[in-house]
Amino acid sequence: EPLRGELQKILFKGGLEAVEILLDAVIEAPEAYSRRHHFNTLARFGSQIRTNVEGRLSGEWYVIRQMVSLLGELGDPASLPALEKAYNHPDARVKKEVIKGLVKIPGARTNAILLLALTETDETIVKQAIISAGHLKEASAIDSLGKIALKRDPFSETSDTVKEAIKALGAIGSAQAVPILTNVLFRNVWLGKKSNEETRVLAAFSLSMIGTKDAYDALTKVCSGASGELHTACKRILDSKEKRA
Repeated sequence: EPLRGELQKILFKGGLEAVEILLDAVIEAPEAYSRRHHFNTLARFGSQIRTNVEGRLSGEWYVIRQMVSLLGELGDPASLPALEKAYNHPDARVKKEVIKGLVKIPGARTNAILLLALTETDETIVKQAIISAGHLKEASAIDSLGKIALKRDPFSETSDTVKEAIKALGAIGSAQAVPILTNVLFRNVWLGKKSNEETRVLAAFSLSMIGTKDAYDALTKVCSGASGELHTACKRILDSKEKRA
């Protein structure tokens, strides 16, 4: 362990000749910490190893996922064709890694994959797409995120995808999301009150992140008639705004 940093430097100085050895090591390492060590060393080479990594995008799903993760870390737009192809892999874990990696390669082609991923039936893929869209502040995803945020099942707990969609709308920060979040904020129900209250609180914080006049008007209005956690959240938000004024 104490020599790991020195070993990393030696391998890095080995140049491209060491890359294939390190790629084998990433794939074959039995322990997660060893894989991460080799992964980090490879990442230091930057985009010059892109073609080496793309050459490993075949075989078992976990090999492809590791290579996709490395391409995402490299963040080279030239990797987009390979990542688009990898997204067509049948294993959801590979798809999820593609979406995760695309955060470092913003652009129209990345947005297209994210919008496609938001329509998937696998909840883990959709959740990652929502998180990535929020990180990228991708306004083109607002309509799709809004449809997810407004979903509600009165007989079950609020899904992670709904919660993440509400948070992502706030992270994107566009006034276009205010009507959607306001809809959630003012929603009253007879069944599933606890889970509905949770989404209303999330909507309140997302509206505060957007911070437009309409957003704060909605928060002021709902605060006057709210109780419990929602009232506490709205009051905290509005008090914080007054202190900043």
